[in-house]
Amino acid sequence: PLGWYAPAQWVDQARDHFPQSLATVPVLLPSAHTAVRPRIDHWFERHGVAPRVVGEFEDSALLSTFGASGLGVFPAPDRMRETLTQRYGVVWFADVD
Repeated sequence: PLGWYAPAQWVDQARDHFPQSLATVPVLLPSAHTAVRPRIDHWFERHGVAPRVVGEFEDSALLSTFGASGLGVFPAPDRMRETLTQRYGVVWFADVD
C-alpha cells in the first residue's frame, strides 16, 4: 500500500479537495521506469486527475529528500510512514486506494 505525504507548507492545500488538489499542488513522482509508477498513473487516471508534476525520481530516498525540503507532495510506501514522518518531517495526508 502507498500513501501521500507532504511537507508542512503543502498539507492543507493537498488535503483540500483531494485527490483533485494534486492538479494544483506540486507533485513529485517516481520515474516511469520504476515498478510502482504504473500503479500511480492508473490511480490518477481512475480519479480523473492530471497531476502538476514538478519532478520525477529514480531513487526513493531522493524523492523523499526533495519532498521533505518543500518541493512538493509525493507517494511512498506505507511501510515507510514512520521513517518519513519522523526523519523527514513530512505529514501523511491520504491513502492511494
